Amino acid sequence: VHSIERCCKLFARSCRSDKISLQVHVFVRHRGSGGVYDPDKKNFIDFRRVTFEAGKGGDGCVSLFRAANRPKLGPDGGDGGVGGSVILKTDHNIRCLKEMRPQYKAQQGRGGEGARSSGRGGEDITIFLPVGTVVRDAETKEVLCDLLYDDQEHYIARGGHGGVGNMAFKNSVYQAPRESIAGGEGQKVRAELEMKCLADVGLVGFPNAGKSSFLRAISKARPKVASYPFTTLHPHIGMMEFNDEDHVSIPVADIPGLIEGAHENKGLGHSFLKHIERCSSLLFVIDISMGADYARSQYDKLTFELEQYKEGLSKQPSAVIASKVDIAQDVKASLATLRAHTGLSVEACSSVTHQNIDEVKLFLRRFQRKVQRVPRPEKPEHGTILNMDGQPSIMNSLRNFTGDRTTTR
Repeated sequence: VHSIERCCKLFARSCRSDKISLQVHVFVRHRGSGGVYDPDKKNFIDFRRVTFEAGKGGDGCVSLFRAANRPKLGPDGGDGGVGGSVILKTDHNIRCLKEMRPQYKAQQGRGGEGARSSGRGGEDITIFLPVGTVVRDAETKEVLCDLLYDDQEHYIARGGHGGVGNMAFKNSVYQAPRESIAGGEGQKVRAELEMKCLADVGLVGFPNAGKSSFLRAISKARPKVASYPFTTLHPHIGMMEFNDEDHVSIPVADIPGLIEGAHENKGLGHSFLKHIERCSSLLFVIDISMGADYARSQYDKLTFELEQYKEGLSKQPSAVIASKVDIAQDVKASLATLRAHTGLSVEACSSVTHQNIDEVKLFLRRFQRKVQRVPRPEKPEHGTILNMDGQPSIMNSLRNFTGDRTTTR
């Protein structure tokens, strides 16, 4: 885009006219980027395809020791170094996958040398990911790991083993071996990274239903709020805190608004719906300012989209928040209709005037106590590296190994 704009400006300058430059400039920005082109715009990326390639192990060395007036001293070829590995690690400060590169490659191990010198091992590389990232095989779609905790590590690609020098083949019969073993190839994994929000409560509703305003009212989160739909383009998580002796904090996720046909990926359907799967309970935010019939239809459409996307998703523990009561006409009739139609607990509030906000927070706290949270695997020990099967890897003991790597076999 920048190159085209520059060419247009130069052409217009040579013609002593700015009209051509202006027309092409607007055309390129509108058709090329769907709006005003902004190279510094911060996009929320929650899906990436990445290739992880571990380093190759160094080859073993074939060498015979030579010194003046000392023939037949035997082999002294050293072993090759182990190839570097690729480790995934979660960090709560990372919010999305925007900084991920298409490919990561660890350092190769250095080959062995004479004088019984072993090659240097390749350095491991650690890639930091947001908490809640699911790693799948790009071809088989098999889940390789599910990173649910902060500072959790997973061994995704193992470096190749170091080669063996000819010094290891020496015996009483074979005094001068001239053979060695080459280093092994490092693992190469083509993976799909998908980030899903981790929250106890997920706000579900249509665009402009008041989800972002509600999150701002009950927490310190500050998602963008405006009078047009699709103001929220990526999930926001706020902590609903209670200043009592228990100091309870409940994470609440503001999921971007759904539209009809979201399960068919209309709009940004799948990009939004996948973030709801991790929530242990759902909170339907229904706009009652348009009347009871409109509020009832909102709930039916939302549950239909959730059920079509994933069977049983709409059956999760749920409650209803009736928003915009400050501009609604017949609040009692709308609340009675919602309670009778949904069979769920319904609370009303206004995020603008903060009407009934404290009562809603207490209601959510009581509601959350009854919800059985989504079971998660036991948290591994701090800094534990997991292998492909989710079990502690042998690398936990190898990375603290300080033994003599040049010892004769």
